[in-house]
Amino acid sequence: MLYLPHPSKQVLDDYHKKLAPKIFGKVNAADSKLNAGTKRHLTLEKIIEILVAKPNDLMQLHLEIMPKVIQGFTEVDYLSYIEGKRAKNIPNHLKRYKNVNKLLDIFDYEQFISKSKTRSYTLAKSLNRNTCTYCNRLYTSTIQYKDAVTGKINSGTRITRPQFDHWYAHSIFPVFGLSFYNLIPSCSVCNSSVKGDDMYHLSTHIHPYILEKDQHFKFSYSQRGEASYAVEILVDPNTKMSRFLSEMKMKEIYDAHADLELKDLIDLKKKYSENYLDVLFNETLNHFQISKTEIYRMIFGVEYSVNDFHKRTFSKFKTDILHELMSID
Repeated sequence: MLYLPHPSKQVLDDYHKKLAPKIFGKVNAADSKLNAGTKRHLTLEKIIEILVAKPNDLMQLHLEIMPKVIQGFTEVDYLSYIEGKRAKNIPNHLKRYKNVNKLLDIFDYEQFISKSKTRSYTLAKSLNRNTCTYCNRLYTSTIQYKDAVTGKINSGTRITRPQFDHWYAHSIFPVFGLSFYNLIPSCSVCNSSVKGDDMYHLSTHIHPYILEKDQHFKFSYSQRGEASYAVEILVDPNTKMSRFLSEMKMKEIYDAHADLELKDLIDLKKKYSENYLDVLFNETLNHFQISKTEIYRMIFGVEYSVNDFHKRTFSKFKTDILHELMSID
C-alpha cells in the first residue's frame, strides 16, 4: 500500500463548497424521510465537518449521528443487523435498523460523485495519483482533454479516472459516503474484486492517510523450479500491514508477475556480472551526473523515491527486488 499526502486546505474547501449545500438541500427537502431530530442535527456546518473530517474523527461522527436516525441504536446491534442483511436473514428486533437506508439516500455517492463526471474527475485530478493506492500494480491515471470545437472539457472528453474505494464501506457507514478522507483512489481489482464491502477499522487496518512507521513490508522472491520463481512478501506477522496484505491478496496478485516482471529482473542479474552492473550504475552513470532517480526511471521504468512510487506501476515491487539483487542502493 502507498500512503497518500494530506490535501491542502484549498482542495478541501473546494470539495465541501460544491457538495455541502446540495446535501443540505436533500436533508431538508419536502420528500426527505429523515426524522426531525436528524434534520436538526445535520446542519450545513455538520455536513461540512463530515465531508472533511480526518480518518481519526470519522468514527465519532458515525456514533454521533446514527442514534439520531435509529431509536435505541447500539453498535453491537447494528453490526448484527449488517450480518443479517448480508445473510438475507434480518432478525425482527433489528429491522428498525433499515432506517440506515435514509442516510444512504442523503450521502449518495452514486448521485454526487459516481454519476457526476465533473465532480468525480475534479476529485481525481486533485488527488493526482497515477497508480492504485492499494497495489501500485495498475495505472489509475485521470485522462481528460479540451474539446477541439468548444475548447472546454465535457463528458465526451473525459476518458478515464481511478475508482474511489470507500475505506469505511459505504453500505455499513453511510454517513461517510462522500467524506474526502474515505475516498481512496484505486483500481477496479482492488476496489471491486478484492476489498468490496469488507469491514475495516483503524484499530485493525492501516489507512492510506495515516502513516504508521511500524507498518511496513518488503517484496522478495524465492525459486520454485529450475527457471521459475515465486513472489514473497516480508512483513511482521500480527500487524495491521500483514492483515491488509493478506486480505487484499497481494501475494497472490503479485505472484502472477513472478515469471514476467520478476523474471526479467533476475535474468538481468544473471546475464551481467554484479561487478559490471555495479560499475555501470555507481561509476559510469554517476560520471555523467545521472541521479539514482533517473537511472531507475530510464532503465527499469520505475520511480526510486518512496514519495514518487505512485507515479509508475510496480515501483515498490521492482525497487525492493532490485535492492535485493544488485548493489545499486
